[in-house]
Amino acid sequence: MTQFLHWVILITLAAVLASITACPSVCRGEFENGRLKCDCTSRGLTSLSGIQWNTSIELLYLSRNNLRSIPAGTFNSLVNLHSLFLDSNHLTTLPSGVFDRLTNLTTLSFCCNNIGVLQTDIFSHLEKLDTLRAFNNDL
Repeated sequence: MTQFLHWVILITLAAVLASITACPSVCRGEFENGRLKCDCTSRGLTSLSGIQWNTSIELLYLSRNNLRSIPAGTFNSLVNLHSLFLDSNHLTTLPSGVFDRLTNLTTLSFCCNNIGVLQTDIFSHLEKLDTLRAFNNDL
């Protein structure tokens, strides 16, 4: 029985480590309340192009970087994402459809940017969204 328990612990630990490394190398991965969190805060990111996001990410922090735009399709693989933080970047717009596949998103924050206009359908697919923070923009 003891050997079986050791195997269970090793397999569980391997799964946890695999999930944490599911975050891009520039980010820090950890579990928060049982959810995989990728913290990419203050990493000097200027672009999200080419980053391969793992579908198991549930919390994504991209605040305090130097992002000026987010290409359409950037978040398409993040079907399990619950919270997305884009605060304190240099965003001026959010492209139509950028959030369309984030159907599990409950929290979206893009405060302290330079966004002046939002597309009328920008949130139309976010049926579970209950927290939206957009203050300190040019809206």
